Amino acid sequence: MKPLQILNNVNKTYLALAVFAVLVSVFYGNTLLNGFVLDDLGQIERNANLRSFQYLPKIFTSCIWESANSGCHGRTFYYRPVHFLSAILTYQISSQPWFFHLVNLMYLFAAASLVFLLARMLTKDYIASVLAAVFFIIHPINSETVNFVSAVPDLAYTVFALLTVILYIQYRKSSALGKLILVYVFYFIAILSKEPAILIPIILLSLDLLFFKFKIKDLLRLRELVRYAVFGALFLIYLLMRHAVLGVGPQFGQFSLAERIHTTLTLFGQYAARLFYPYPLAFYHNFEKSSDFISFSFLGSVIIALAFFGALFVFIKKGKPVFAFALIWFLVFLLPVLTFLGGVGENVLSERYFFGPSIGFSFLLASLFSRALATPRIGKLGALLALSFLLIISWLSVSPRNLEWRDNITLYTKTLRQNPDSHIVRRELAAIYIEQGELEKGKREFEEILNRDKDWRDITMVYKGLGDYYRITGDSEQALEYYKKSAATGHSARDYVPRNDLGMLYMEKNEYLKAFASFCEGLQLYSKSQVLQDNFNAALGFLDSEYIQEGI
Repeated sequence: MKPLQILNNVNKTYLALAVFAVLVSVFYGNTLLNGFVLDDLGQIERNANLRSFQYLPKIFTSCIWESANSGCHGRTFYYRPVHFLSAILTYQISSQPWFFHLVNLMYLFAAASLVFLLARMLTKDYIASVLAAVFFIIHPINSETVNFVSAVPDLAYTVFALLTVILYIQYRKSSALGKLILVYVFYFIAILSKEPAILIPIILLSLDLLFFKFKIKDLLRLRELVRYAVFGALFLIYLLMRHAVLGVGPQFGQFSLAERIHTTLTLFGQYAARLFYPYPLAFYHNFEKSSDFISFSFLGSVIIALAFFGALFVFIKKGKPVFAFALIWFLVFLLPVLTFLGGVGENVLSERYFFGPSIGFSFLLASLFSRALATPRIGKLGALLALSFLLIISWLSVSPRNLEWRDNITLYTKTLRQNPDSHIVRRELAAIYIEQGELEKGKREFEEILNRDKDWRDITMVYKGLGDYYRITGDSEQALEYYKKSAATGHSARDYVPRNDLGMLYMEKNEYLKAFASFCEGLQLYSKSQVLQDNFNAALGFLDSEYIQEGI
């Protein structure tokens, strides 16, 4: 390549990066005014394990929820050392929310730049590559991930997944062993960032088949099998590390076969459709499992799935590797959400799960726009007008949406206006009101959940919240009744908390035997709670004293 051509390419790259930096600033600069919300409080603001470099070893031997949950083993599904490391490093520079939001913007810029680089390597089309990154930045569906400080795992795994794929392409072109080693390093870092990265080898396989024209028989040679087997070995190492810290396996959720088929197809259809029309933007989207195979939502999702796989087949047969790769990317990084429904929590249709998959959509849209821009004047003018419209409408959606993430009360009240049956959001809002001393507001929100759904899966913490309200207001009898209901409905490790509260109330009433029994039940659920153990010992001490006094 001639020196002038190299210089021109470098200048064009710098120009593209400048465009991405401007777009990130324009679309998300106002996020720097926001505070911590949702999981940020437990993972960042109140996390004692972030406050010193002495806790660095914990990034591998613990989890970011350890401080808030009083442990990790059997208590959380999240083993994400890269998130933990990112949070510690950020905290040492500044513990203020604005700096954590700035780090999110840096992740976004890095991801967009890598999208540009990957697209340019695959398409050799500068305009299409720039547009792929632009669409990725401005897509309103990605605003939740950028706003949510605790969504760093989505940002980080996307960055390291892109690095893995880019280095793999470079390795295939050069056969340099150093490149292959870096591929393995970044793959391992990606899966330590977030679980969906485990499927990156499928993306690499699609590159081999679509772009490097490998035949299946070529990939079955010993040398190729060994190269792919290393990914399996790294994944096994990750699983062993994860199990040692968490002691819990993947959560598939409680579904009948019919419900799983229905849920998977319906979710796939809704995720695909919302890439084209992401409104309304909301933190919580209602989604209920079902087995109604004649509903309009299911039939519509089936049509979308058939169209998707039909298009993928056509793109492969017609030799359109970029279009096929875009669809495969979307499917691969969405697949973990569709599979491990029990591990993603109650909010299975969540906007932050779009972040990685949306890169495939951005590739597809950019390729279409690039072709339109290469057409005669009328087509080019139409593409420019459409691009301008998308930029404007996206900014008008994203900029005010950022302000809704200012604090928990703002975000929760907005979410409940959109989805009154977002019980998990209403419960969190009620807890905030109680914590801030707005007791009647908190009580009303807890009671609203009971009015709407007494069989909600986390009704345990609603009863506990009402017990807290009555304990604070001095009505110990009512507090006792609600703590009893909370203890009776909760059977997970986390539910040692209402049993501890119930035991403490019995202690105040000098009913030490009942307190002892309650603390004992709590320890059976979670034996590692030091507070619970101390209360258990205190109750036991009072019982011993009573027996001695009575001469027993």
